[in-house]
Amino acid sequence: MVAGVFRIVAAWSTYAPGRGWVNFDGVVTLVLGLMIWARWPVSGLWVIGLFIGIDLIIAGWPQVMTAMAVRRLPAPG
Repeated sequence: MVAGVFRIVAAWSTYAPGRGWVNFDGVVTLVLGLMIWARWPVSGLWVIGLFIGIDLIIAGWPQVMTAMAVRRLPAPG
């Protein structure tokens, strides 16, 4: 949950290409953290691994989108 809040704050405090994706990543991370905290689903420890896998996929996508946006920026000078 802390990582999700941090990602949301970081997305809103800086202006960078692709910050909407970082904000989306923060929201998904926060929701997954809240689901673990609420003990849903109750079925076992496998859900933590599943949520970490989802978080890694969601966290990687903003990095790809930011890299693509930075490539399109004009060259300095």
